[in-house]
Amino acid sequence: MASNTFRSQAIAAVVVSVTAVIKAIPETLGITKYKEFFQFYDATKPKPIDDDTNELIEETLFKINLDPHLESRLEMFVNYGQDVIHKGSLNMKSGAIVGLPIFFSYKQLSDIHTTHLKLKNKSIDWNTENGQKFSNSIIMSDKAKKFAIAREIYYAADHSISIDCSLLVFNMSAFYCAYFAMDGLYRLNHRMKWFGKIFLASSFYFMALGSYLFMHDIYQRRRDQHADSKAAKLGKDYIEGGIEFYNLLLQRNAALYALLGEDGKKIYTPFGNTKISVRMKSLPMTARRDFMKETLAKESEEKLKS
Repeated sequence: MASNTFRSQAIAAVVVSVTAVIKAIPETLGITKYKEFFQFYDATKPKPIDDDTNELIEETLFKINLDPHLESRLEMFVNYGQDVIHKGSLNMKSGAIVGLPIFFSYKQLSDIHTTHLKLKNKSIDWNTENGQKFSNSIIMSDKAKKFAIAREIYYAADHSISIDCSLLVFNMSAFYCAYFAMDGLYRLNHRMKWFGKIFLASSFYFMALGSYLFMHDIYQRRRDQHADSKAAKLGKDYIEGGIEFYNLLLQRNAALYALLGEDGKKIYTPFGNTKISVRMKSLPMTARRDFMKETLAKESEEKLKS
């Protein structure tokens, strides 16, 4: 009996550990594959970051003043797609990557290469009102670009991988312990048939998964708030850039709501927020923009008082 108990506990510990490792691998050991997947290629070669954007990156890094050891683990590249992205963590030896969309190199509408911009593998009709709104939304000022770069660097500089894996381990361990305690108290293994055991174990598994996803989403929203707050502390330019950045994202998403038809209505609201179903994976775009507006108003009030 004792040996069976020990064996089941050992198996559970191995399962929990392996699950946590598998969860971490894509953004640690697999970070290079992530970059290759998201990399924007010009013909067969990776598209280099343009000189003007490199200057904005250097200016932002100087402003943030990262530890040189952490900064050496950061790699920027041009990514395929419309969003600024980050993967990995600067607190891991594998480092982190930050991808900047190709339109960061655009200064005006005439710079837009329509062949680079497709929706669901279909070209955009630039002559429609929503097509024009979409094209206008991807031309950003240097302030907006600097805010976006700073925000992603702050994302990359946190301990998200360690915390996320810890949340996973905690929930799996907690619900396994609850299952084991119930089994020991009511001797379920002796009373229940095999399908009953499977049903009970599955119920605890899905409760653990639901609890993990709930905590994960709360943490992700806290990350959003933290990254915005840290970027705003870099100065007025970054606050104004944040307001512009989120306004343009809302404009873009509202245009996509119309341009993508039924698919767009499943993803976005008419106002440009990402549609919420069961889970709220991130802060609404309007809330993030309003936070930046409030921060700017507070800074203006403080300057008037002084």
